[in-house]
Amino acid sequence: MINIIVSFLLLRHMQRTSLLMAAMVAILCISNCYSVAAEESEGHDCWVIVKENYEWIHEDEEMAKLHSRESNLTYDSQCRLIEKTDTTYDSQHHNFISYNEDNTISNTSTYWYNSNGEIIYLWQEGFSYENGILVSSNWVELSHNDGDFSVNQEYTTSYGYDSEGREILANSTTDESYTTVNTTYFDNGNIAYVNTSNNGQLSTSIEYQYNSENLVTSETSTTIYGSTQVSLTTNYSYDDSWKLVSKEQNDEPNNWTIYWNYSYNDKGNKIIEEFSRVGNSPWATITTSTWGYGTEQTASQTDLDASEPEDDSSSNMWWILLLIILILVIASFVLNSSKVNLIGTLIEKIIEDKFEEE
Repeated sequence: MINIIVSFLLLRHMQRTSLLMAAMVAILCISNCYSVAAEESEGHDCWVIVKENYEWIHEDEEMAKLHSRESNLTYDSQCRLIEKTDTTYDSQHHNFISYNEDNTISNTSTYWYNSNGEIIYLWQEGFSYENGILVSSNWVELSHNDGDFSVNQEYTTSYGYDSEGREILANSTTDESYTTVNTTYFDNGNIAYVNTSNNGQLSTSIEYQYNSENLVTSETSTTIYGSTQVSLTTNYSYDDSWKLVSKEQNDEPNNWTIYWNYSYNDKGNKIIEEFSRVGNSPWATITTSTWGYGTEQTASQTDLDASEPEDDSSSNMWWILLLIILILVIASFVLNSSKVNLIGTLIEKIIEDKFEEE
């Protein structure tokens, strides 16, 4: 911007033939300013969760301390989550996600470290695709002892789809058992039922109900224990803009009620999720999410960015002054020099005052 001021001050001492060149310089300055603004805005396109705090609330303080954690999330240049670090008072989980060229997930891995920084467990999962459609995955859990990994358990899942490309089957197998998940849909594409079977026997069934906005209003989960069935219904509530604000589940057999409550910031991003079990064996959790632009920022910097809009009045003033300069150049071709000098003196005074303010 200083270059623009210098260009204008030189304008008043130029011949008319040189004023066209000055106009071109001013236009280039404007173009450069737009380019810089565009470059600065490119890094602000990825508005994501950069930190999470998960707090357990329980009468047993040691248990609460054990389950509480802080998570930091990292994203790549395409706004894809690539790393998440979960830290507790005595351990750390380090999660990694890698992607294929078509943005599908290639594999995930989670390392569990103890308080001494030593690997205890490693979980890995790889995904296979055909024409961009997930067809199978392989998950494995490994223990780490004396520098070597040994397999604890492993399973492979195959996926099936209907004619509209919707997942209807997920079949997971291990050496000793297999689990099948069948999904059925309503005509409008909403999920109607999700049934899970273990070794061919139905174990759970979830039924969904929706409102006119195709949002879930309730889900009823039925668990089957031999000849006994236990059904629990969770009801959903939304605000006027159809954001989920609460869920409630009454569990009479266990004599407790579970509540979920959700809070949002002015941008509509979920920032607080509260879970509480009231009645028998009460406990609660609070998950707080900090949003930012996908770069490493402190929580205070992120909150400041989220709560305070940018003040564009200063930049707008500079564009107005540039427009006046261009008008002055044009006027020099139709007005005599004394009038141009008078206008120039007034504009120069405005620019100097503005420069002193900044």
